Amino acid sequence: MDGRILFLNATVLAETDVSREEVLDIPFQEAFWWSYSSSLQKQVLEVIESAAKGISSRHECKVRFGLER
Repeated sequence: MDGRILFLNATVLAETDVSREEVLDIPFQEAFWWSYSSSLQKQVLEVIESAAKGISSRHECKVRFGLER
């Protein structure tokens, strides 16, 4: 597992107005919905790395939607 997006459900696609092709097979932290903030992308990566080690966490953040492009 390397943190790449392999699947998106229909809700994510509908709410963000992002196509599957735009985000499939890219690192999760580089996805459109985090791209407004490099510090948030870094935080998302740190959470992914912690989860890979078995450390659970909970975070809240703002997510970019399609209309904000």
